[in-house]
Amino acid sequence: MSGTAFARTLVDMDGSLEVVMSKARDACSWATAQNGGHITPPLYHDQLDLKKKHDAEAAKQIIHSHLDELISVAEEQGLTEEDQCRKVDTYDVFFDIGDVFERAKEKLGHYLEKLQSEKGGWGTMDRPAGMQLADGVCGAISTTGGAVHPYRLVTGILSRLLKTYSSFRLYTHTPCLSIHDNIVHAPRSDIHAKHIVHATNGWMSHLLGKRSFSRIRQSIGLPHQAAA
Repeated sequence: MSGTAFARTLVDMDGSLEVVMSKARDACSWATAQNGGHITPPLYHDQLDLKKKHDAEAAKQIIHSHLDELISVAEEQGLTEEDQCRKVDTYDVFFDIGDVFERAKEKLGHYLEKLQSEKGGWGTMDRPAGMQLADGVCGAISTTGGAVHPYRLVTGILSRLLKTYSSFRLYTHTPCLSIHDNIVHAPRSDIHAKHIVHATNGWMSHLLGKRSFSRIRQSIGLPHQAAA
């Protein structure tokens, strides 16, 4: 997903760029391919943390980009019928453990106070009846979420890039073995690149060169204190 998003941004921005995407496995596999397709980011949970880490305006942009941006991309790529990207009703269900539900409602209140445009899309239910929920459920928070077939979304975008841009190449089952001087060493051949982007998880330390730390010597003197 990350590699596809980055490649799409690059070649759509400048179709003359030579972009090579190397995948150790299939074009879309593992977590993305096996994902159930639920687009339900815990927006009201994240808002305060995002605001602290960035600022209020950046938090709003990040929050609004989750669902609407994915649907926009699917529409732009002409994939809404194939990947079934759509809005659905979604629920966060809380069990009667401590004050978890009350704290969640408090966070939701802060969230809606800061983002007035979101007020119409949320609801809370204390001990909801008629929803066939498990015993011990004390409440639920309802909103609009999304659903998508992630495999079809990713492969659909990659297929469009390959058909549209001769400068874009995709190599599957081509793991990167090592990198030296901007040369990506793969089993079948080497790839020479001006820039290399690691669109992967934390399993990449073996691809990064050894890091050395510079020692900086410093002496610290305490200020003179007059005798009492």
